[in-house]
Amino acid sequence: MLQAATPTLRSLAATVISAIDVIYAELASTGTPEPSLSAEGPPRAPNGSQALSKARYDLLTAIQQLQVLAFWPHGAVQHQTFFGLLDCVTIGWLVEFNICDAVPLNGTTTFADVAAKCDLDLDQLTSVLRYAMTCFWFSEPEPGLICHSALSALMLKDPQTRSRIKYITSINIQAFGRLWEATRKQQELRRQGKDSMAGPTCFNLAFDTDKHVMEWATKDHDNASTFSDTMAELQLAPPHSAQHIVNGFDWANLGKGHVVDVGGLDGSVCVAIARAVPGLRFTVQDQPHAVAEGKIRLPSDLSNRITFQAHNFFDENPVDGPDVFLLRIILHDWPEHKAIQILRALIPRMIPNKTRLVVADMVHPDVDDKYGSLPHLPQRLTRSTDVTMALLMNAKERTRSQWEALFHAADPSLSVVDIKRPEGSAMSLIEAVKVG
Repeated sequence: MLQAATPTLRSLAATVISAIDVIYAELASTGTPEPSLSAEGPPRAPNGSQALSKARYDLLTAIQQLQVLAFWPHGAVQHQTFFGLLDCVTIGWLVEFNICDAVPLNGTTTFADVAAKCDLDLDQLTSVLRYAMTCFWFSEPEPGLICHSALSALMLKDPQTRSRIKYITSINIQAFGRLWEATRKQQELRRQGKDSMAGPTCFNLAFDTDKHVMEWATKDHDNASTFSDTMAELQLAPPHSAQHIVNGFDWANLGKGHVVDVGGLDGSVCVAIARAVPGLRFTVQDQPHAVAEGKIRLPSDLSNRITFQAHNFFDENPVDGPDVFLLRIILHDWPEHKAIQILRALIPRMIPNKTRLVVADMVHPDVDDKYGSLPHLPQRLTRSTDVTMALLMNAKERTRSQWEALFHAADPSLSVVDIKRPEGSAMSLIEAVKVG
C-alpha cells in the first residue's frame, strides 16, 4: 500500500540522488547508454538487474511525490486535471494526423511544410506543436523550424508503440467522455433492483455497440491490426515482459510437454519460452487475424515446435490434456460470467492432478496480502488497469481471494496451488490444477 509516512522535499531529493547513483552504476557496468531527450537516445529502459528496476521505481515514485509537493495541493490538483487530459489529447492528435511522419527523422523542416503535408491549418498546428514541445515531443532548434525529440521519433522507430498510442487515445478519450452517462444508467439499474453491471459501458455508448471492447476491436480489420500491435507492444514494457513468464514458472520440469497458449496473439510469449526451454511444444490459439500474423512472424527455426490454431476461447478447447493451459492477460478483460465461461471451456480438457492452468495476470493489492503487496509504481499500474477494466469492460483486476472464488465458481475442483509475482513484474503467475 501507499506509504503512510509523509515525505519531505529534502528526503525525496535524497532518494532521487541515491536512485540515480544506482542507475548510473548499473548502466556503466553493462555499457548501456543513459536515457536522453534527443532523437538519438535509447528508446526503451533496459531489462536490467533487480537493483536497476528498484532504483527506477524509487526514482519515479519520488519524482511524482516531488511534483505534488512542489506544486502545493492547489497547483497539483489543477496540474492533474488540466494538463493530464490535454497531454493525452495532444499526443493522440499528433498520431491521428501523422504529424511525426511529416518531420524527417534526421534534420529539420518548417511548420508550414508540416501543415501542408498534413493538410492542417498552420496556426492550429503551430499551437499544438508548441504545446507538445512542453511535453518534450518535438523540438524547435530555431524559430519556425521543427525536429524530432526522443518521444516523437519513437513513433517512427517503433510502429507497435505508435499503434498502442493510437488505440488508447482514439478509444479511451471517446469512451471516457461518456463515463458520467454510463454511470447514471448503472445507478438507474441498481435502483430498479437489476444488475448494474449488465448496463452499457462508456465504451458501448461512445461507439454505439453492444459488443465487448475486445470483440469490437478484433472484428474490424483496421482495429484488429491496431489491437494486435497494441498487445504485442505491451509485452515489451518491462513490467509486462514475456521474460517474467519464462522465469516465473518451472517450464523445464515439463520435459517434452505440450503448452497451449490460449489467446496467445502472435505467439511471442511461446517463442520466448521455447528459446529458454528446448524440449517443449506449443500451440498458440487466437482469432484468425492474430494467427495469420503469428505465422508470418514465427522464426523459421521454431516452426516444428510452435503451431497456430484459430480458436474462440469461449468455446470448448479442441486440445485434450496438454501439460499447461496458459492464459496471459485474458481473464481481467471480462466480466465475471464471461471469465467463468472461458475457464469452463478449458476444464473438461484438463487431466486431473496433471494439467496445469497458468494464469498470468495482475493480483490486485489487498491490505496485509503478501501476494498482492506492491511498490508504489507497480501498484499505480495495477490500480489504473483496474479502473480501465471497470469503466470500459465492466471487468476488474482481482485479489487472491477473488481469483480463488472465480476458479471455484467455474468448477469446485479447480484449485489454486501457487501464486507468485516475479521481481519487477506487474503480473503474478497463478497456478491451478483440477483436483480429482
